Amino acid sequence: MPVHIKNSLIGSAATIVAALAICAALRREGFITWVAYLGVVPVPMMLVAGFLWRIDPPQFLHRLRQPARGMRLAILTLASAVAGAAFLYWGPGRGAGPTPMLVMAAIVSVVATFWVVVVWRCWPLSTALKHPLPLGIAAWLVSYGVGFLAFVRLFNFDFMAAAAIYSPIADPHGAFNAWRSLVFLVTTTGVISVFSKLFAYWPVASLPGSARPACFALYASLYVLALSALAIELGVHLIGMDQVDFMVEVPVSLIFGTFLVTSMTRFRLLGGWPQPAKGTLLLVIGGGFGAALFALYAWIAPLLAGESLVKGPPHYSLELWIATAMLSVTFPLIILFANYFDLWPLERGNTTAGAWRGRVSRDRFGAEHPIRKTL
Repeated sequence: MPVHIKNSLIGSAATIVAALAICAALRREGFITWVAYLGVVPVPMMLVAGFLWRIDPPQFLHRLRQPARGMRLAILTLASAVAGAAFLYWGPGRGAGPTPMLVMAAIVSVVATFWVVVVWRCWPLSTALKHPLPLGIAAWLVSYGVGFLAFVRLFNFDFMAAAAIYSPIADPHGAFNAWRSLVFLVTTTGVISVFSKLFAYWPVASLPGSARPACFALYASLYVLALSALAIELGVHLIGMDQVDFMVEVPVSLIFGTFLVTSMTRFRLLGGWPQPAKGTLLLVIGGGFGAALFALYAWIAPLLAGESLVKGPPHYSLELWIATAMLSVTFPLIILFANYFDLWPLERGNTTAGAWRGRVSRDRFGAEHPIRKTL
């Protein structure tokens, strides 16, 4: 077995074990509220660092080796998480405590970051901001703004008005049932992950006019929305899955599988294969890993939670525990270990910022990195 594959498997296993240990330590009351909320708030800055700054590192990351670079990014992320948590708590959360509204608003901020940084490739910010640090910070701020607008316009919690956890001041009374909105938005995130990380923006990057940032943003948006609607139509309406079950079992699990076969392997798996064959095979492998990870979490959840978890409506206690364990615990650890620390200390070579930038711009995005085209 090649050394890099061995390191990837060891790193993935270690990350999952660490995540489950954290879940076991935090198994009591507050796991699907405070843990779900606080675990998500660092992710927007992690996405900015992982998708943007790995390609064009800011000056404060140049010439740093691991673990110094990872530690510096972690400190910046912690500071951004404090600011993001305060904004979410007093903004869409209305200071009402760890309500379902607050947790969903935090998740929407992550979805918005995927859209701003990956789908729109920081356009139109990138036309005015040429340096990576201000561009990244601006993208992070805009993502929170987009997420806030999406939350107040799309989410309605009237269906839970009789529940004790309902907070009328935190309910934005948007246009759609909150579960329906969350399921669709999370599904778009799963599609975005596959589209960008597995297929390297194929086939949108080859469409006429896609070299222009505005055209690419339009094409990519329509592509992601169409595939997301199709996935929900097949899973929920045709197959008949409960929408929350579908969200956790399909897009959430697929996100984890995607990051395992790309970030955890440092994009070396099937590195020489052309698209779309490479993306298709990676999707099969990543989907298998995601399904296995979901099955593991579903099996171990009652053991770690220390209480009875019931699958399905109205409380979705099992689904919410799994989603929290994945989105708020495991996912940040994957990004931290794979993107921030480059699997250090398992891998110690080629850890300078220059090697980091060159490898990712070639393997993740192909010959031409989409964001760099706009700089």
